[in-house]
Amino acid sequence: MQFTKHVLSATYKDDPLQYSFWCRDLWQWALDTVRNPLLANDFVWDSRKLSKYNGEEYVRFIHEPWTADRFWEVQSALPPNGKPFGFILYADKTKLSSFGTAKGYPIIARLANLPTEIRNSNDGIGGGRLVGWLPIVRSVNCL
Repeated sequence: MQFTKHVLSATYKDDPLQYSFWCRDLWQWALDTVRNPLLANDFVWDSRKLSKYNGEEYVRFIHEPWTADRFWEVQSALPPNGKPFGFILYADKTKLSSFGTAKGYPIIARLANLPTEIRNSNDGIGGGRLVGWLPIVRSVNCL
């Protein structure tokens, strides 16, 4: 999938600003990953509530995204048989990159419905995907 350029516009103190934003189609990557037969049995589509006995009582714990409250809330709000599909997006500010005359921080996407050992892997199958570049915003004096 190729990167496409979008121009983002904003106004700060009556000053029009424009930034170039480069990204890939996030949805197409997600569909390709879901359709991968090597990963079919690894996706978790239903929320779960986990607990363990601490010697006195059962205590709930969160282990993966599908065991968190928000996953449960989203699934509860969907139509019957609806399944949540979660994205984890983050920009890695430790890896400033330049391309042409522009600079940006890589934006990585991971699928929350895959177990940690798969979504955080570096082997390419089910792991993170570079989906965009967070532009460097010039410093503006806020005084």
